[in-house]
Amino acid sequence: MQNLLTERRGLARHEVRVPIEIQQIGRGITHDISVNGIAFELDRLIEPGTPIEFHFALNLGVVQLHCVGHVVRVEQRGEKAFTAATIEEIDFVPREH
Repeated sequence: MQNLLTERRGLARHEVRVPIEIQQIGRGITHDISVNGIAFELDRLIEPGTPIEFHFALNLGVVQLHCVGHVVRVEQRGEKAFTAATIEEIDFVPREH
C-alpha cells in the first residue's frame, strides 16, 4: 500500500524516493509527488520561479517520466535544498528492452 500524504491544497501526495535529474542543474532525490507537483532534494538552490525540465523513473525503471515545470518553493535543510516544483507537462516514456 502506498503512503499517502495530505497536501495543503487538498491533493494527495505520494511519498516516492527515486533519483531525479534536473536538466542543466544536477541530480537529487525525490521526496513526494502529486498530480501537479513534485518535491525533491538537491545539493544546490534554485531560485523560485525558475523554469525546469526534469526526469525520473518509476516502477523499477520500467517507465521514465519527462516533465516541465517551475520551482515554487525552496528551503535550505542542512546541506540540502528542499525544492518544490509544479508539473505542467509530462511525457511517459517506456523503457526499451
